[in-house]
Amino acid sequence: MALGYDRGPFSGRVSVLYQEGNLTGYGNSFRTVGYFDTYVRWDAQANYRLVPAVTLFGQLNNLTNRPDLALTSAGFYPGQNEFYGRSFNLGLRIRP
Repeated sequence: MALGYDRGPFSGRVSVLYQEGNLTGYGNSFRTVGYFDTYVRWDAQANYRLVPAVTLFGQLNNLTNRPDLALTSAGFYPGQNEFYGRSFNLGLRIRP
C-alpha cells in the first residue's frame, strides 16, 4: 500500500509492504516445520524537479530496520535471519 503527494515540482510517497507469516514446509517431526515470520517494511521516496530535464531524487528503504526472519519448530529455533538494514539512494535524474 502506498500514499503519495504531488504538488508543483515536488512528489513524495510512503509505502508499506506487509507479508503475513506463512508455512514453508513440513518435516518428519515437529522440529522440522518451517515458516516465515510476519514481515512489515516501510519505504519512502521523494522527487524534486529542478528544471524540466533535471530531477533530484531520494529513496529510503526499510525505515524500521526490520530483519526478514525464517523460523523452524513454531518459533523455537531460528532457521534463517536475513538482515539487510536500512538503505538509501540519492541522485540526479537527467533527461536529454
